[in-house]
Amino acid sequence: MSKEFLLKTICDGQAEKYSWTLYFLKMDFRSKPNPYFLYKHTFKKSNYLSEYLKSLFSAMHKYQIEPINSVQVYDGENSKTSCDKLDISGELIGEQWNNMVLSARGAPREQIVGKYQGYILDGQPITDGLKPITIAKVCNPIISLEKKNTKVFRHASNNELEAITDEICRLYLIADFAVIGDAMYTFNHAFEGVFRIEKTMQKIKLRAVDEILKENAFIDPETVKKYMKGYTAPNTFLTFRADRVKKLSDPDWQATIAPKLNLNIVNGKIEVKNQEQANQLIKYLCYKIFQDKETDNLIEVNSVVNDNVR
Repeated sequence: MSKEFLLKTICDGQAEKYSWTLYFLKMDFRSKPNPYFLYKHTFKKSNYLSEYLKSLFSAMHKYQIEPINSVQVYDGENSKTSCDKLDISGELIGEQWNNMVLSARGAPREQIVGKYQGYILDGQPITDGLKPITIAKVCNPIISLEKKNTKVFRHASNNELEAITDEICRLYLIADFAVIGDAMYTFNHAFEGVFRIEKTMQKIKLRAVDEILKENAFIDPETVKKYMKGYTAPNTFLTFRADRVKKLSDPDWQATIAPKLNLNIVNGKIEVKNQEQANQLIKYLCYKIFQDKETDNLIEVNSVVNDNVR
C-alpha cells in the first residue's frame, strides 16, 4: 500500500499542487543544541524551480519508486529492492528532524558559495487534501569550475573562447529521502549521516542490554554485558523485543531453544562463554533468528518475520 501511496504522491502533475522553497544545508555537529543551518535560495526566473520539480518528480517516479518491491519499516537493513519508512516523531530522527524544521523557519538568504552538505525542497500544498512534502539530496550542490587539472571555457563574443571560473549550482533528478506528512521514506542510507542514526542506535543498544540483564538469567552477568556491549551492529537492536527476554528463565525455552543457540544451562542459568554465543543470543532476542513452527529449525534473517515464528 505504501508503494502505491508513493507512486500516487510523486508523479506527473503533483509538483504543481505545491508551493516550493529551496534550502541549502550545512551541518556542524559541534554546534549545540542545533547542528543544522539552512539557507533559503530563490531563482532569477520563477519557472526555473517549477520546471526542475516536474522533471524531479518524473525521474523519482520512474527510477526510484517504480523499481522497488516494497516499503518496509526501517530496521537498518535496507535492500536495493525496498524503501525504508520512519516516523519523523520517533526516537531515531524525531529530535533531529525538529531541529531542521526550526532552522528552516528562520532561514536567512546567503550568497551561494563554498561547501554545503545537501539541499532540501520544501513543498507546502496549495490544494486541499494533500500532505506537505520535503525532498532531500545529500551532496554539495555547488561545483567550482576552476580546478587544478582542468580549465573550462565558453563561447564569448566574436566566436572567441573565454575562461569560466564561476561556481555553479547543480540540482539532481534523484532524491535520497522524502518526507510526506509524518513519515520519511528513504531510498538509501544517506539520511543516516544527516540524522546521526549511529549515535541514537548506540543508545538503543545500551538500553536493550540493560533490559536483558534485568532478567537475571545468566551465570555471569558482567561477562554477558561485556560481550553484548561489544556487539558491532547496533542496528540489530532496532527490532529488540522484551517478550523474548522474559523467556530466558523459562525451563521450556532453556530445554528447547538454548541448545539450538549453542548455549549451556547450568542450574537454571544461561552460560555465555564467548562473543559468538552472545551474538547469537542478541540476534534471537531481536528476531533475527527464529524457530520455524513446521520444522523446529532456527533460521537467521535480515528483517523481522512474524507470520510463523515463536
